[in-house]
Formats: sequence, structure tokens, C-alpha cells
Amino acid sequence: MSAVLAPSLVSFDVARARIDELRCIFRGSPAGGAPGTLQRVRELCHAARCAVDDDHCRCRIELLEQHAALLFGDDTPWARGESLSPQALRLQGLKLLDSFERWLSRAETAYGLSRMR
Repeated sequence: MSAVLAPSLVSFDVARARIDELRCIFRGSPAGGAPGTLQRVRELCHAARCAVDDDHCRCRIELLEQHAALLFGDDTPWARGESLSPQALRLQGLKLLDSFERWLSRAETAYGLSRMR
């Protein structure tokens, strides 16, 4: 886990709120070229990544952005057999969000323990 940041630089609540928004997008937005969806996903991912200084959480968000680019971008690589299907991309995205939340809980626990010392 990364070095513990000052309290003003860590916001687990902000990270969780962004993850909730991302989960809604991955569950409901249409695949392929939805106007503004990919940009919104990138903004939310950036906010979640900045909210918590944890390498594992950041890795999951970076992977999520890659899935979002395939799922919500203007191209439809699955139509040419060049990527997973939209359903598989959604499922993988949701799994990454779940993994992010688990790591976030671990980081929050470690952060709380380090503050008690």
C-alpha cells in the first residue's frame, strides 16, 4: 500500500460516491458511441483515482477506463471480433468496481490504523 497521506488529501467517501456513479453508468448506458458517456466515465475515474492514494485502487481504475473506452467509445471493436462483447465488458467493469471497493476498504482500514499510532 502507498504511503499514508494527510487527511485533507484522502477522501474515501468521495471515492465511494464516484464508484457508485460509475456503477450506474456501467449498468445502464448504451454501448458504442453514447454521447458524453466516455468523457463522464473518464472524469469520474480521475476523481476516484485522486481521492485515494492506493496503487491497487488506481490499477483497477485504469483497467476500468480501458474497458470504458472499448464499451462507450465511438468504435465497436466487438462487432469485428476484436474485443469482448458489450455484455462481457460491462461485467468486467462491474467486477473491477467491486474490486476497487474491496481495496478501498483495506486502504481505509490501514489509514485509520496508521492515524491511531
